[in-house]
Amino acid sequence: MIQVQIRIGKRIIKTVITLFIILLIYIALLWVDTLVNIDSSSWHAPSNMYTPFFAGIAAVYATHRDRKTSLKQARIRSIGSIIGGYFGMGIVYLIEYLFIELLKLDQSNYVLYYLVKYSIVSICIIPLIVLTIKLKQIDAVFITCVTFLSVTISQRNGGMPVFQFATNRVLSTLIGVGVALLVNNYLFIKRKTNKDVLFVSSLENNFLSQEDELSPFVKYKLNELFETNMPLMFATTRTPMAFESIFEDVNITYPMVTMNGAAKYKLKEKRYSDVHHIHKDSRIIIDEALNTLNMNAFVYTINEHVLHAYHNTLRNDGELKFYNHRKNQNAYSFVKGVLPDDLNPSLYVIIDCKENIDKFIKHCNSLNLFEKVSYVTYTYRKDFNGKAYYYLRLFNKSVSKERYVLETMKDKNFNNLIVSVSGRTDLELIKHANLSMCLDIAPDYVKEKVDIVLKDAGDVLKIFDSIYHCNNIDKTIEKTKRKYNKNGV
Repeated sequence: MIQVQIRIGKRIIKTVITLFIILLIYIALLWVDTLVNIDSSSWHAPSNMYTPFFAGIAAVYATHRDRKTSLKQARIRSIGSIIGGYFGMGIVYLIEYLFIELLKLDQSNYVLYYLVKYSIVSICIIPLIVLTIKLKQIDAVFITCVTFLSVTISQRNGGMPVFQFATNRVLSTLIGVGVALLVNNYLFIKRKTNKDVLFVSSLENNFLSQEDELSPFVKYKLNELFETNMPLMFATTRTPMAFESIFEDVNITYPMVTMNGAAKYKLKEKRYSDVHHIHKDSRIIIDEALNTLNMNAFVYTINEHVLHAYHNTLRNDGELKFYNHRKNQNAYSFVKGVLPDDLNPSLYVIIDCKENIDKFIKHCNSLNLFEKVSYVTYTYRKDFNGKAYYYLRLFNKSVSKERYVLETMKDKNFNNLIVSVSGRTDLELIKHANLSMCLDIAPDYVKEKVDIVLKDAGDVLKIFDSIYHCNNIDKTIEKTKRKYNKNGV
């Protein structure tokens, strides 16, 4: 049985406060009714120009984790209510004038009246949607239609005149989204942020589950941190195509170190920067070794901000699974054939059994390849009828996560570095960090090097958050080290 961990975050708290204010507004209007000596059941009473139900729906719709999304949803709700409310009011006036005032149809045949009325309402959805799109408010189409139907076919608060009901509907919506925006923007005091701290994290054995996914809480928390402009940099040996879908619901605002430092990638803009290639003489040695040992490789090159992977005929189940899993993703395209001479490779990925990987490394080592090229090996899959396959990734020796991180710290004037690591390519980062951490699923050689070991990614993000918003970085780091020991306690 799957257990879901529920956390009461800012959005829930904001929603509670917003709804309470909305209900207080209605109580205040009832008090005004008594002051001006108007019966609250009268349509002309101030309290009847406002319905907390509609205001509450609008407020919940517009209350979000971040200000940008809240403002967007508030705009959609307001525009949709105005267009749908008053368009519906016009249709009701038309129906009532033609079929009630002129033909007295409602008195002579209610069945025919409602049949004609509902037919007209249904048909009028067409011009309503067209009008909304013409006004370039396509996001508001749903809300526009909902409000239109509320005005045209609901009981209108016990028979309230259509103009008053439409106005009530619109005003209630505007008040609801207005309260939501006020709570979102002003009630929660903006916390202090430490601008001289760079946060760096790997992906594998860190934020990703065994299914290569981010948990809902991690997505929520990452969006919250990026909304505060936290300088959080992900550094990975993966290519963008291997993580683009993972971060589909995360608004990453900071460039990512990809392919172990072969390039930086701006996920939001889908653009590469500072690309590094494998030298031509190294490429010749790698290609000759592949031919000699009758092995295949995916050869990555970046051209016009598109990642291409050149390859020969796929020769094993590992390569086939790798190809099928990625071929329909948008981050790059596969090309069957040899990499053209005018394009430079940034990364080689070889997927094979351990025996063949070891042969390749031994062969290339005899040719002194690793004086100019670095490599990383790790398990790819173990589920091919009991046969395991391994990755071998080859990079320019001058590239690394460490180099990019240190360059970023120098360029952006960061004085502190907080890292969450998980593998061999992260070890150099630990040497430069004020605080280093990993999860207890990381390899032992990583856990031996870090300051603290944690149980899950949520703890990592909590520590990032506390340091980013603390008053004294050094004291907070020391307190964090005391709180967590190597067992994550």
